[in-house]
This record gives sequence, structure tokens and C-alpha cells, in this order.
Amino acid sequence: MLQEAPKKKKDYAHPTKKQLFWRIQGECWRRAVTPYLMYLFMGMIGLLCALIKTPWLVITLVIICVLGGAAFNAHLSFNYGKMHYDAYATGELHRRNERIGIPSGGDHHVEREYRFWKGSLIGLCIGAPVILLSLIGIFADRTILGFFFIMFAAWAYLPVWFASGGLVVEGSVVNPVWCMLMALLPIIVTTVFYYVGAFLQRRKKEEQAAREAEVERIREEQKREAEERARKTEEARKARAAARALEEQQAAKNKSKKKKK
Repeated sequence: MLQEAPKKKKDYAHPTKKQLFWRIQGECWRRAVTPYLMYLFMGMIGLLCALIKTPWLVITLVIICVLGGAAFNAHLSFNYGKMHYDAYATGELHRRNERIGIPSGGDHHVEREYRFWKGSLIGLCIGAPVILLSLIGIFADRTILGFFFIMFAAWAYLPVWFASGGLVVEGSVVNPVWCMLMALLPIIVTTVFYYVGAFLQRRKKEEQAAREAEVERIREEQKREAEERARKTEEARKARAAARALEEQQAAKNKSKKKKK
């Protein structure tokens, strides 16, 4: 049998503009899945809390649930910013090496590098179900759409339902368009904490580089001092040897004079 030709390895470090665009979309959507699921779970818990007959307790518990989802979103976004900045630093190293003629590996994923707008894009992906359902709500039946909101975005639906008097007026129907405002929550949280994570990671790397430079400077100073001490020691040894040779030469001359006498 003929030997199969080896498959060409994908070059993630040098994508085309089209490839880079779609890979960035895939990376942002992938990063949005876990925060969205946390909002979804918190919304379901808030929905169970809505069965309580005490209005103020229901509102408090739902707010805690929504803030819990936002806190988890902030934690993940912070780490996304750190990871993406590390990828950016690695990418800069690859590109600097390539400019001076050092070939770089193709396993570096450019789409994972930090860009400020990626935080907003990930947040937009998290809030996409809310935005989509809100836009559909302009034309669809609000009662039916409310069911889908509760199933997929209860965390965004319940606060608007409370604001419209849902706990007081039975059978009240929420205008889904107002739920679109809740989509700002993941967008703002993700944008802010993504940037903060990248900023702190950059500062950490800069401080580490400064410490390494200081250590290298001290090491160089110690090396120069050791070399200077070794040079002075060698000069002193040579001076002593020269003086000893001179003394021996003088002694030999004195001895030869005595013999002549």
C-alpha cells in the first residue's frame, strides 16, 4: 500500500484575515458559554425563589442570585484577561523573533491574544440570548415569549417583571424589549474585569522584568568587581614577583662584586 502523505499542520500563528475573524468569534463564544450557564443556573434558582409569598424576600433573593452570576462572570473574565495577555506577550515574542530571522512555531493561537474590545465581545455573546429574545419580542406574542425568557434568561426577565409590578398584579405581562437593558450587565462586567485582569497581568510582568533586570545588573556589578579584584590581585602578584626578581638580581650582583674583590 502507498504510504499516506502526512497531514499538513494548521498554522495558527499566521492566519488569513478571514481565518482570524472566524477564530476570534469561536474563541469569544467559547469563553461566553460558562458565564452564560452560571447566569442561567442563577436565574433558575431565582425562579424557584419567586414562589415564596413574601415579596421583599423574593426580590432580595433574586438580586443575590443575579449578583452571584455577575460575580462568577467577573471572576472568569478576570482570568480570561490574564490568559489572553499572556498569549499576547507570547505573540509579541514570536513576531520579534521573526523580524530578526528566527523562525517561530505555528502552534501559537493569535485569536487568543488580548485586545481591549474582546471583553465587550465576550460580554455581548453572553447577553446574546437576552438581546435575541428581546428583538423577537417586538413581533411575537409576549405571553409565549415570556416562557422562553424564563427558560433561557430568567435572570434578565425577573428583575423587569418585579419592576412592572409582577409580584403585586397577577397575570402581568412583561414587555420583553425592556429586558434588553439587562444584557448590559454581562457586557459591562466582562469588559471591566477582562481589562483589569489583563492590566494587572501586564503590570505583574513588568515588575517581574524589572526585578530580573535589577538582579542581572547586580550580578554584572558583582562580576565586574570580582574581575577588578582579580586584576588587582594579579597586578600585585606580578609586582611582588618583579620586586623579588629585582632583589635576587641585586643580590647576585653584590655576590659577584664580593668574589671579584
